Amino acid sequence: MGDNLRALAAGEVDVAVITPGCFAKLAADGLGPFADRPMPELRGIASLPHRDAMLFAGHADLGIENLSDLQARKPALRLSIGANDRDGFMGLGARILLGAAGVTLSHIEAWGGSIRYHEEPFGCLEDLEAGRADVIISEAIMTPHWVRLSQNVPIRFVGVSDQEAGRLRDDWGLGTVTVPAGYLTGMTQDVTTLDYADWLIVTTTALPDEDAALLARSVTENATPLEMEYRHLPVERSPLSYPITAEHAAATSVPLHAGAEAVYNAVLSK
Repeated sequence: MGDNLRALAAGEVDVAVITPGCFAKLAADGLGPFADRPMPELRGIASLPHRDAMLFAGHADLGIENLSDLQARKPALRLSIGANDRDGFMGLGARILLGAAGVTLSHIEAWGGSIRYHEEPFGCLEDLEAGRADVIISEAIMTPHWVRLSQNVPIRFVGVSDQEAGRLRDDWGLGTVTVPAGYLTGMTQDVTTLDYADWLIVTTTALPDEDAALLARSVTENATPLEMEYRHLPVERSPLSYPITAEHAAATSVPLHAGAEAVYNAVLSK
């Protein structure tokens, strides 16, 4: 997803879509892989509701109760995560989550562990199910792939402590989400972890106001047809959550484009 933003900043495209929406702020602020090229010109068009989380999941018999156990025990883990490059948001999310506990990929390898990388989340899940990994850090938790995995493999889900949540907030400006107990088989208690929510439609200040307004109107005026593509799924299992509201669309992680903001202000003032 980072390459979408880089293409946008380079003027190769006028509009991009990324997930999670909050990572656009990393680019705007020049954090992590965007430190060499901050993108303060990024502007939001719309935030589409997408409930997701970056989950740390491992075999139940590993004995890992919380992320701080990693530093204390230094286990030789076979870890499966997203691609380790500057543009892979799934891999970035995993590294950020580990970093909240003071753990890096180099630590994992130094402790005798190994790391498998994937471009999409389901490769990680397949690694855990097939016994190729002891632990995965992955997303797309609303999909049937996670349901199947949790039913087939005894899993322990590990969340972040209050201190680790504070590091996510202070170091990265990122929030957490609580996945409720019972959401997946084996999830015996609430799990608080890195929030991986929303699809963000984003542009730059270079886009004319009238174009940004047209895109924002396409969201507000066509919300119902878009929702109908997903309403056959329970909202907690749907890639796109619903309803799609102007309030949510306007809640972008980077400042709204002026053209889009005018549309949302008009809708919300009625």
